[in-house]
Amino acid sequence: MALNPQRIFNDIFKRYTIRRRLNHGSSPLRSISRSWSLLMALALSCSSGLVGQSSATPTTPEKPQPSSINVQEVKSVKGLTAWMVTSPEIPVVSVAIAFKSAGNAADPQGLAGLVRLLTSTLDEGAGPWDSQGFKKFLLEKNIELAISANQDIFQLSFRTIKKNVGDAFHVLNLILRDPKFDDEALVRVKNQILTSLEQSLHNESFLANQKLNSLIYGSHPYGKTAQQILKEFPKITATQMRQFIKDRFARDQIVISAVGDITPQELKDYLDKTFGDFPETATPTDLKKATLLNLGTTVVETLDIPQSLVYFTQPGITRDDPDFYAAVVMMKIMGDGEFESRLWNEVREKRGLTYGIDADIHYSKYASLLIGGTSTKNTSVQEVINLIRKVWQNMKDGATQTELDFVKKRMIGSFSLNFSSTNRIAKALLVYQLDNLGIDYINKRNKIISSLTLDHINKVAKSLLMPEQLTFIIVGKPENLTLDEAAQKPSEESSKDTKPGVNK
Repeated sequence: MALNPQRIFNDIFKRYTIRRRLNHGSSPLRSISRSWSLLMALALSCSSGLVGQSSATPTTPEKPQPSSINVQEVKSVKGLTAWMVTSPEIPVVSVAIAFKSAGNAADPQGLAGLVRLLTSTLDEGAGPWDSQGFKKFLLEKNIELAISANQDIFQLSFRTIKKNVGDAFHVLNLILRDPKFDDEALVRVKNQILTSLEQSLHNESFLANQKLNSLIYGSHPYGKTAQQILKEFPKITATQMRQFIKDRFARDQIVISAVGDITPQELKDYLDKTFGDFPETATPTDLKKATLLNLGTTVVETLDIPQSLVYFTQPGITRDDPDFYAAVVMMKIMGDGEFESRLWNEVREKRGLTYGIDADIHYSKYASLLIGGTSTKNTSVQEVINLIRKVWQNMKDGATQTELDFVKKRMIGSFSLNFSSTNRIAKALLVYQLDNLGIDYINKRNKIISSLTLDHINKVAKSLLMPEQLTFIIVGKPENLTLDEAAQKPSEESSKDTKPGVNK
């Protein structure tokens, strides 16, 4: 059946113009529709992609469509650089900012959880405002502010209407240069975080993640546990958080992207005014590449629940490895959790042992893993583990052209969905900068995927996949679990400080 671009456009328009409510009422930002040109471009890209296609009938991959998004780099007088997309059709601006080497792994020694506390208290007042006054100002100015951190980076972002962009940048400057950290707010937020952590210790997903990280990473900061945070967190002070900001939030660590109704000159002026007085360089950290431990082991964390959660992992591949894209496609063939992959077919479709299963590449600055997860009845855990090992081993024998065509078509057809709003584009550009992908990545990415050959995919599968190094973390009460001697012993590779990735 021929696809109707107008019908697709109408569907997308409905989905992306739905108003969402804030806790204190509606925001004008929520009701502003996306630009017509962006929506039509998205609809047209979908018309030649996956919309309306049967997932059971892979076809020859489409030719990569060049992006219409024009990304440019700007540099301010004080040397601050940013990637931006100017889009004057709609009076909205989204900005995303990251500070490298300032994530959770950068918690100072003996102060586990400091970065987590910082992300939760920076919006509790700054400059002339206390907590309530600060939140009231954001609401009045229609500024949506988000603060978060992962293991490697500290991230801030905002979205606001054109006339209030200056206010939003001023807010960023104040929370990073003059945060309140009032005693009342610190105590309240600390108690909230401590309560959340204590409750998490009874959650199977949290326990599985924590056990996996502590088992694989050991004493590396990536292996930090909730128990460690609970012990050290209460003694964190406002003075220590201010020192962290001073040490880590410097101009040589900042990455910036901006999208919307803003000109290059306006952005450069805002950058200098907001970040121009920040320290030029950050204090060096002692973070190092993680040595992966206990590969090939199976560990059970007993929890009285009707189904067991099963996580599995092995060494992965770094983002800058030339075989990375081939590995991504290979993992989607084997472990994509959206109704069509080898793991899905073997464990769910053929045997009904789970509601879902997936596996993917998880990379960070100091380590990379192939990680997957599923859940199943306690009596089926051993069968599921055996099937995962079997799929892992069979994948080493190679994919088929049909599988490759199907995955490439999906990846190419869905790529445009990353750019459905100014906010999503800004965050995507931030990731591309952090990963050193080049300012032309948006135009190159689909061509890279399209050019991958079956021989390349199968070569990577053969060298990257290591069934004998699969580590299993089980949370629950698995029955009749049999662990052979080889599975319980750490792999010899676990003691080697080798770069995770494809053997060249």
